[in-house]
Amino acid sequence: MKKLFYLVLPIIMLTFSGCSSDSSSGSDDTYLKFKLNGQQYNFEPETVTSMKILIDGFNSPGDDFVRLALWMPLDLTEGTHPIEISNGSDLEVYSANLDKGDITVDGVGSITITESDGEYLKGTFSFTATDEDGN
Repeated sequence: MKKLFYLVLPIIMLTFSGCSSDSSSGSDDTYLKFKLNGQQYNFEPETVTSMKILIDGFNSPGDDFVRLALWMPLDLTEGTHPIEISNGSDLEVYSANLDKGDITVDGVGSITITESDGEYLKGTFSFTATDEDGN
C-alpha cells in the first residue's frame, strides 16, 4: 500500500500543478461583432488554425442561423488587406463567408489588422456579400 501511495501522490501533484484559471487569458475580451442588414450580432468566436486561420462566429442552428467566417493566411500582417472570393486553395488570400439560414455567400471588401501578437488579433472588417437573388 505504501508503494502505491508513492506512485499516486506524484500523479495527483502533477495533475493539479498543470491546472490554472483561464480568467486572466483575456477570453472575456474576445468577440466578433458585425451588423447584417441593420441587425447587430455579437459572437464569441472560435479560432481554428491549420493551413489558414479561421475566425468563426455563429449562433445556434435554427431558422435564424447566422455564421460569419473570416479566413486569413498563417503569416498575416498588420495593415489593410482585400477580402476576396476564394476557392480555398489560395492560402494567402483573406476571405469571408456568411451563412444566413440555408444561404451561403462569399464577400468582397477589406480587413484591417491593427494588432497581432500570435495569440490575439484586433482589427476591423467590412465586406459586401450578395446572394443569387441580389439580396
